[in-house]
Amino acid sequence: MKEINISNPGGSAADAPARPRLSWLRLGVAFGIALISDLLSVVLTFSGPLQWGVDAITAVLLALLLGARWELLLGLLPEAIPVVDIMPFWVMDVGLIAWRSRRKPQGSPPAAKK
Repeated sequence: MKEINISNPGGSAADAPARPRLSWLRLGVAFGIALISDLLSVVLTFSGPLQWGVDAITAVLLALLLGARWELLLGLLPEAIPVVDIMPFWVMDVGLIAWRSRRKPQGSPPAAKK
């Protein structure tokens, strides 16, 4: 099965330009923003529009800090569901981005045997 790369639809994942690694400072600030937002989500659980504003500001700040990444949608979507937003989705999201940006790139996949 061929892997589809959104930023490079015609090529393979190996042909796509690699994103630069995120610095530890950027990741630390992103974790801080995510932690504050998740703590506010617990406090503002039943105040709908106010919490949506906090989540929108968090998404914009993280996008400016970490770049526009599809992983940010993984944090934004569950935060829009009432009561589910108590879970620390922003912290988990930044953790996923940190893990994906700090891991070593893999080579091309091995050729299939016939």
